[in-house]
Amino acid sequence: ARSMSFYSLAIPKYIEYRMHMLRDSPDEVWDDLNENTSKQGLEKILELRGFYIKSGQMCAANIGNAFPPIWQDTMSVLQDECPSTDFSVVKSIVESEYGKPIGDIFSSFDPENIGAASIGQVHRATLRDGSPVVVKVMYPEVEKLFRGDVRTIKMFAQVAQPVHVPNLEEIEKQFMTEFDYKKESEQLAQVRE
Repeated sequence: ARSMSFYSLAIPKYIEYRMHMLRDSPDEVWDDLNENTSKQGLEKILELRGFYIKSGQMCAANIGNAFPPIWQDTMSVLQDECPSTDFSVVKSIVESEYGKPIGDIFSSFDPENIGAASIGQVHRATLRDGSPVVVKVMYPEVEKLFRGDVRTIKMFAQVAQPVHVPNLEEIEKQFMTEFDYKKESEQLAQVRE
């Protein structure tokens, strides 16, 4: 269903862009097309989340000047504001991970996140012994969704823009390292020592 949702926007827009290339459309047409498509793209990204948010963030950064400025402007909201998940889901994830009620682990756990990203969000909490901590919570099945999203985008790129496939493969390798929160925690502990 996620792939079809992506393709339902990507394929018609790809065809529309190709038609305007063949017609050698004037700049005003391109400006309107880019503005409308970037807004529709942002809506789709916010609907699908996952790797699509990462893609939108890369678009906002416009590495290599691959996108028109309007795309950067439209996607820039993803640099500061990623959608978060409801606290009831976060609580369920924490309790499932630790195998006990959240109140048995933490004396307090702030339901408001202090940051949300494409794969998870961060909350302030206090352990039962009074130690303040920051808890990173990964969204359910996010790694599986990321893999499927990357596969979908790579399949589209193989047809629409084959030159970008190697870049997508490199990005995929890089992002897959972000799913190991335990390794990240160990590395942070080493830095503190």
